[in-house]
Amino acid sequence: MAKIIITNNALNYLNIHIDSDLNLITYISVIYPLTKYAHVNITFCKKNDLNDKDIEIYTTNIKIFIENKSIALLEDAIIDIKDDKLIINAPNIYNNNNIINIKDKIKNLFENEINVILSQHGGFIELIDIIKNNTLIIKFHGGCQGCGMVDSTLNNYIEKIVKKHFPQITIINDITSHEIKDNSYY
Repeated sequence: MAKIIITNNALNYLNIHIDSDLNLITYISVIYPLTKYAHVNITFCKKNDLNDKDIEIYTTNIKIFIENKSIALLEDAIIDIKDDKLIINAPNIYNNNNIINIKDKIKNLFENEINVILSQHGGFIELIDIIKNNTLIIKFHGGCQGCGMVDSTLNNYIEKIVKKHFPQITIINDITSHEIKDNSYY
């Protein structure tokens, strides 16, 4: 379990803002992890809105859940109150040495930056493999599969972002069967 410090002042603040009649819990997750847009998100929700793998933290009168995939990112995080505002210092959300596998880092980049944009056209990409430590094998899905703009998207968008974050990747191979155009955006 990640070492997360939630001060008593922060617990009191969260407790005041939870309507106990609605059976709400506090949910902590990291949005856009390992990117420049990374931030910690604290929301109030019902327990049945959670994923089975999310981790529950019991504290005095308040239940706090942490998104399972955010646990390593929240290592050494401090949640406190300053000037009557909830502040969160989470040093690992931008670059976490606990996530050392390049495949995991690229999957995070896909999920939190590239697929966010591709989803606007109903598509996404999947990392299939990395071979010879420099060749990325990907597959397009949804609106991207069979799309007439896929080469442009790959060359002018995806390739630039991947190579900016991972300069060791020199080749990106698309193994998608683009003959299937059932859901293609263009």
